[in-house]
Amino acid sequence: MATLLCELMAIFMRILNSDTVSKEQQKKHIAAKLFGDWKTYEDLTGDARFITGEDFVKPESVIKKLAPLKKDHPELPELTIEDITGPRGRLNGIENWTNNIQTGSASQNLNQAKSMLFDNLKITDVLDEYSAVMDYIYSEI
Repeated sequence: MATLLCELMAIFMRILNSDTVSKEQQKKHIAAKLFGDWKTYEDLTGDARFITGEDFVKPESVIKKLAPLKKDHPELPELTIEDITGPRGRLNGIENWTNNIQTGSASQNLNQAKSMLFDNLKITDVLDEYSAVMDYIYSEI
């Protein structure tokens, strides 16, 4: 039943990043009067700081969860809160940081970091602002 509910939700609502590409697609969706809502994280929170899902993870948790990557790749500089709290979002900071890895492709390294970040993510790792996203989802069920 839960799987069916998730599939139906995917038909009726889209919650996406607040980056330029997503906003352009949102405008096209609205202009074409296509079925279902298309919301960005910024729409739901009212805050432009929330660009991608990574922006809802507490900065301290990002650093802690990505620390093993530095152990595996000593060429990585220390990841700081300043690196991941800039106006371009956490994902941009993580990507810039993983670009220092000298093996593998940039996309593989970034995907590894994203997996490390979201695997075993706990509610205590998530900012309170994510409740606006969850409230929207619950209101649409």
